[in-house]
Amino acid sequence: MSLRKFIDYDILFYPAEIDLDELVVLGEIYPHHNKTDPEKQKYYLAKILDSFLVAESNHIAKEGHGNNNMFPVCSRVLKQSGLREYNSYLDFMCGLGLLTGDDTYYNKRCKNYAFDFNRNGNEKKYYVYFKKRNGCRIRKKHKIIQKIYPHLYGDMKRLSINKEVVGNILCQLYTKDFTRHQQERNLHRIETFTTNTWKRGKTGRLYTGITNLKRELRRCLLLEGKELWELDIKSSIPVMLLNVLGGDKEYVSNILRRIDGEGIKLGLSKERKSLIMCPKKGLQDTSDYKKIKNLILNQNKDLYEYISIQWNSKGLNDKFEKPFNRSTAKLKILALFNTPAKLVSKSKHWKEFTKLFPNVAERIKNINGDFPMNKKIFSDEDIKCPIAYITQYMESDLILNHVCKNIKTKNPEIPLLTIHDAIYTIEQFTTIVEAELLLVYQDIIGMQPNINIKFKGVKENRVLAA
Repeated sequence: MSLRKFIDYDILFYPAEIDLDELVVLGEIYPHHNKTDPEKQKYYLAKILDSFLVAESNHIAKEGHGNNNMFPVCSRVLKQSGLREYNSYLDFMCGLGLLTGDDTYYNKRCKNYAFDFNRNGNEKKYYVYFKKRNGCRIRKKHKIIQKIYPHLYGDMKRLSINKEVVGNILCQLYTKDFTRHQQERNLHRIETFTTNTWKRGKTGRLYTGITNLKRELRRCLLLEGKELWELDIKSSIPVMLLNVLGGDKEYVSNILRRIDGEGIKLGLSKERKSLIMCPKKGLQDTSDYKKIKNLILNQNKDLYEYISIQWNSKGLNDKFEKPFNRSTAKLKILALFNTPAKLVSKSKHWKEFTKLFPNVAERIKNINGDFPMNKKIFSDEDIKCPIAYITQYMESDLILNHVCKNIKTKNPEIPLLTIHDAIYTIEQFTTIVEAELLLVYQDIIGMQPNINIKFKGVKENRVLAA
């Protein structure tokens, strides 16, 4: 797990018994760029401590406590986080006895350190500091999202946390000290709306403070003091894939134009594009297309469950060398859908999928073609996976720009939150949201997906008549 995604934030956690004001008064820190600015010195001290908490928890989770409670801290991560002259801060903290370094290295970049003071369980403080640049960046993102999704932006303000429950769930999920660091920060960002992060992904997906929150912790969220209900599309990406392979060509064409308008390069040749846009290719008339469509749309069947059974019968295991279940089969099949043609052809799992659905598998492979994969850094000039971008863009468009927008236009009082293919609301509005989901999908792509309605992660056995 990369530390970069944590320590670049403005909300920083550090052990509760440390007083940053006392540290700045007690010692002398003189990095040249903030000699006379105690607030910035406190900010960088908090950043160092924050990164140490994450480094320690990650190391303990992987390798245990080790000798003398030493754990590695990577200099590259400290540099990337904006900690210029970080050695001045490390030396300062070692001088005060807060840290101990033994001049040994875990690897070429990671020097070993240990916290050298007594800690009281999981107690932490948080430090919020808005550099002008970071404050402007967050406010700018808020304005962008408010402009694009005004029908969703305000509902995040109505979100609160059931503090009576959240502590118990955190203790159940994380039994070791400091391993719940990331989730505590996510919860704090939800509580403090001004520091909540908003991002629109390349595929149109909306990322908010609840996106990376553990499923169990979402049960602690309250909308206007009421518990959340979840409505999610069963097999959402396969439903979108059906539309790409044999659905409404006008809508698919519109999605392709919008993807192209955002400068995303799919590298589709005329021949490969014709596989999507020309109904005369006749894939939807084949028996395996009808079979996979039935598995996806039939309420009593499940594509992922079916594939897991087939793979297990052939002795194929998941990456942990265990038999497949629905969840692991889902991860594997979606990964195969998003793999270049040359690589996917070598997969034994794909070969079995091809035996089950030969025409569908061939069409997916031909549409995808070849594109770069497993690069350390991707640029905007790189060709992206067509199936992945088209299906996710369609899913985002239907949920955010049609379903949620329609509901808010008709009933602005209905609170809505989204995570990709799932919509969260309160119990009294679940029937309205479900009806709108079915209506939008039927009108735009000509298919009605199955909708799972869950409360606290438990599926409700009720079906809305179409």
